[in-house]
Amino acid sequence: MANDLIDVRERVARRTGHHEFVTDFAAGIMTLAAGSPVDQFINTAQRGLDRRLGQPQMRWHLIELAVDDFVKSVAGLRYAKEVWVADVEKRTQLGRQTVEELRANFSAKLSTLTKARPKVWSPAPRTTHPITLADTFTQDDDDILFNKAAGWEDTGILFYPPADKAYTMRILGAFYSTTLAIDADESWWSVNHIDTLVEGSILEVEKQLHRNQEGINIWERSLSTRVREIYNDIIAVEAEAYTVDEMEMEG
Repeated sequence: MANDLIDVRERVARRTGHHEFVTDFAAGIMTLAAGSPVDQFINTAQRGLDRRLGQPQMRWHLIELAVDDFVKSVAGLRYAKEVWVADVEKRTQLGRQTVEELRANFSAKLSTLTKARPKVWSPAPRTTHPITLADTFTQDDDDILFNKAAGWEDTGILFYPPADKAYTMRILGAFYSTTLAIDADESWWSVNHIDTLVEGSILEVEKQLHRNQEGINIWERSLSTRVREIYNDIIAVEAEAYTVDEMEMEG
């Protein structure tokens, strides 16, 4: 088994009995059937598992900055822990500030700010509605009250001063798992804990399709146990790594 989307899809169809989720279950053709909601169930389950886990493993994400940039949307970012910028000369870590602190320190119009190497950052204000501005109200008139990262994105990085040249921004943070969209797509859940992802998907079938409270309760209990065991494994690995570091320092 490849532990990719087509494999997850096949397992969900088999365990729920919804063979119509795929093109031809009997013939082993597990491509998505027309109008099938199974991929939606799988990706909803995966995002829910990301939230349930509570102790996500951090990873790095790189973004290229251009002159005048001061905010960037970051696809799939749950939250950032560290932000760095690098050029050919050096790499520097940005200081963390609240949005209120940034507003107080950089409240002037962008056109009046001196562009330089970014020094501080904050999570960009979340928006529940896309920001639309009149044609006469240009970006130069925007201040930090506005999240110019665009419309419906969950999370972005706001930084100041605006970039004076091209930089590479490195973000250490927690991210949602990769959306599974095509047959060969894989994610952390499908590769490492496919049975948990399948159970989460079955729970979504019970919620959204069957609307069966008894089935929801059964799969909810099973899923909670699985996620707790995965969480305990992650904590054990981190604790072991911490112990080894301490021993090396003492030695």
